[in-house]
Amino acid sequence: MVLAALIFFQIHSIVDESQTWDEAIHLAAGYSYLKTGRYEINTEHPPLPKLLAALPLWVWGPDAKTSSKYFAERDQVMFGADFLYNNTTPHETLLLAGRSVTMLLTLVLVAGLAEWTRRRFGPVTALVAAAVVAFDPNIIAHGRYVTSDLAATLLFFAVCATWIDFLGRPGVVRALLTAMLLGIAVNVKFSLVILLPLMALLWGAHAVAKRRLEFVRCGGGLVFAFAWAALTVQGVYGAGARETARTGEDLAAMTNPWCRQIGGVVSRIHPYVFGLCEVIEHDQVGHQTYLLGQLSEEGWRHYFPVAFAVKTPAGTLLLVALAVVLAAAGRGRVGFRAAGLALGAAVYFAVSMTSHLNLGLRHILPVYPLLAVASAAVLCRSGRWGVAAGAVAVTLVAAEAVAIHPFHLSFFNRLAGGPEAGTRYLLDSNIDWGQDLKRLSRYIAANRLDPVGILYFGTASFHHNGIRAQVLNPPESSETEAVAQFDSVVAASVTPLFGVYVGEEKYRWLRQREPVGRIGYSIWLYDFRKTATGTAEPGRLRTP
Repeated sequence: MVLAALIFFQIHSIVDESQTWDEAIHLAAGYSYLKTGRYEINTEHPPLPKLLAALPLWVWGPDAKTSSKYFAERDQVMFGADFLYNNTTPHETLLLAGRSVTMLLTLVLVAGLAEWTRRRFGPVTALVAAAVVAFDPNIIAHGRYVTSDLAATLLFFAVCATWIDFLGRPGVVRALLTAMLLGIAVNVKFSLVILLPLMALLWGAHAVAKRRLEFVRCGGGLVFAFAWAALTVQGVYGAGARETARTGEDLAAMTNPWCRQIGGVVSRIHPYVFGLCEVIEHDQVGHQTYLLGQLSEEGWRHYFPVAFAVKTPAGTLLLVALAVVLAAAGRGRVGFRAAGLALGAAVYFAVSMTSHLNLGLRHILPVYPLLAVASAAVLCRSGRWGVAAGAVAVTLVAAEAVAIHPFHLSFFNRLAGGPEAGTRYLLDSNIDWGQDLKRLSRYIAANRLDPVGILYFGTASFHHNGIRAQVLNPPESSETEAVAQFDSVVAASVTPLFGVYVGEEKYRWLRQREPVGRIGYSIWLYDFRKTATGTAEPGRLRTP
């Protein structure tokens, strides 16, 4: 029933969503890898999720576009758009095929989590944990897109779970399973390199808890896992690694001293190392982001705590809070497995807080399955009232999933004011990732608005979504001068509307007006159609 609900939420909502910012890039890059064996595009992410997403595309055999100027120039945004919208196969077919892989991985995550939890903590704990994860709007949202976030969430949980099993009962089979999963994980997302020190930390914590180190077996398992991961990286990149290797000069030009030092002593750089350095460099340089009405290039230490507080379902917050209280009181003891999962989540969360790349809750998505299992285990081992509290938590999460459907990406919990209040806290992939362009197209057709003025945050094609629009780019001027340029309804994505990537003042005059409607929660509508007297006056529009 839980899996069936998850499938319904995902399929019913994804058909109405246009391409999000990163999807065309990832899908085109993955298909180019399959066709050429070379990793030229989107090197700041490991190739495995992109390769998997591109596999179903073989059925239609689209043009890989590797002869285009965008491929030669490594212009990943234009290359992705060219691949998706100017191909022999319709863009919606390509996109849905790639998204289906991520949706399958989401089912694997929930089913695998449920089975692992059932074997270790019992069926009731498994049901509570699996339902909390499956109904989480954040999991539903990012479990439908051609990105690496859900795959990273799956692999982080899988490696932590199997390594904790190994520490409890070291053995060859468990060591091999952990090593294989670790090898996959480090090829999914560079942030999962954190698993290497985390596994060592968990080994140390287990030794303290059990008062035995088991250096030979556990230490040997750790070394074996690390060695296997290194071999897997080479296997994934394959023979193309030499062709796509970068030179030392590529790293020497970076500002990060660690990357520059590598570039100064090594003439050819493996593409995996180069991609990792790109992420480190990006983190050091920073990226403009928004939090609580403020803009910053460097980010904030409290970004992810705030994001967690406002975007985590109230039921999940209840589950975690009760588990923390019970654990502190010495009740609901479940041993090292639950404690190890909680430690893994805490380490990932803490390290994320040091990052300057505050680009969305999706970057801490891997903590959610670990918290769900650990918290459910504590509650369900605390007696009948704990099980009842778990049932209440599941009900609350499910109710929030139903309430936000089909706009899961824009979810904010009711404690924070719901999705209507989302722009007070966060922007970008937390609420507006370009996903509502198709819905806007239907709204324009229903209201016979042609053309419209549009301020759009995304890379989806207007033409292929049936929109004829005048791109809104007025000068930074008074409202009177700006309004004089328009005689149409204006549709504005909230990310640039609130100044991200364009400057805080540019559209202040627009966001001070009251919108006449909203498309989902990411696009706000303003009516600037002129009356007979030449003045702008809001007209009557159908409710989106």
